[in-house]
Amino acid sequence: MDEEITVEDVRGRVTHYRVREVAVVDRHATRFLDPADSPQLTLITCWPFDAVQPGTPLRYVVTADRA
Repeated sequence: MDEEITVEDVRGRVTHYRVREVAVVDRHATRFLDPADSPQLTLITCWPFDAVQPGTPLRYVVTADRA
């Protein structure tokens, strides 16, 4: 982990995040959507990346804390 993600908003403001967790979870796992105690970024996409059919039951989740 410990990789950095840089996000730039439409006004040009830059925010840095440090990856804390990467997980492959069932699409019904909702704990990643719960409110956080501190600023964080959660990225969610379908898994596996090269799936032949869309809509698989798995999700790839990256959680990062504001650096």
